[in-house]
Amino acid sequence: MKSLVFFQLNEVDFNFIINKARRYGYKFSLLNNTKKITTKTEDNKEGYNLDPWVQWVSINTGVKSTFHKVYNLGQKLNRRHLQIWDKLSKNKLNSSIWCSMNSNLRSKKYINFFLPDPWNFSQKSYPYYLDDFLALPKYFAQNYKSFSIYTILFLSLKFFKFLILYKLFFNFLRELPNFIFNVLKFNKPTLTFYLFLDLILLDIIIESTRNKNNDKFSIIFINSVAHFQHNYWDDESTYKLFFFYINKMFIKIENIKKKYDNFIIANGLSQIKIRPIYICKISDPEKFLRE
Repeated sequence: MKSLVFFQLNEVDFNFIINKARRYGYKFSLLNNTKKITTKTEDNKEGYNLDPWVQWVSINTGVKSTFHKVYNLGQKLNRRHLQIWDKLSKNKLNSSIWCSMNSNLRSKKYINFFLPDPWNFSQKSYPYYLDDFLALPKYFAQNYKSFSIYTILFLSLKFFKFLILYKLFFNFLRELPNFIFNVLKFNKPTLTFYLFLDLILLDIIIESTRNKNNDKFSIIFINSVAHFQHNYWDDESTYKLFFFYINKMFIKIENIKKKYDNFIIANGLSQIKIRPIYICKISDPEKFLRE
């Protein structure tokens, strides 16, 4: 049986990526030179069934949202609905799942690696040492509007310990000057952090499969592009920063792709630019409710 890697690029507008990349000298041949298929969903209510954490469950199970009924971040999937890796495990085929939204690990048998997304409260990583990597992005994703500097420092130490044990600390140090420079130059620390984090995630995946890769199927989920589109599409001053990191990611994606016989790249909802609508967002819900 041939192997397959499934790159899940959350909410990416491929036309935007391809067209704007040319301005900065990037080609992204992986997107330009592949056969493209467009599908549509019957779901149509944003904030209910037309959200990425709903759609990715449909993609991973082949089940419509009206049947799987997973509508919220971190919500568990009914056991009667099998995910792709559940079906492969039943057939004794190995899989690895990296950060796919609302994914569930039911059995560790024939699973090499399982890393839940940072908004998934109920799932633990497998092997468990991956939680040392996930703890920092999970805390930041849930508290980036109001976080404790002490908690950030503590989780950063766990993050560094993981990178050292995983032999990736020098990779981190090589990229750190770019990270610091880009934070200072563009003054977009949150965006830079998310882009930088996906870069580190891809390094972890490359290292995980360096010596042994018996996966017949892998999912690799990238979310930083969605964060950029949510917040900075109308800010062209961020484009150079964004494409600098996206180019680095695609170099690593190409590296990973070579280890598999086939690949799929999907966006699981494509965004389009709309007129900005501004709403209030509570920066610290706990403090708000307490007061």
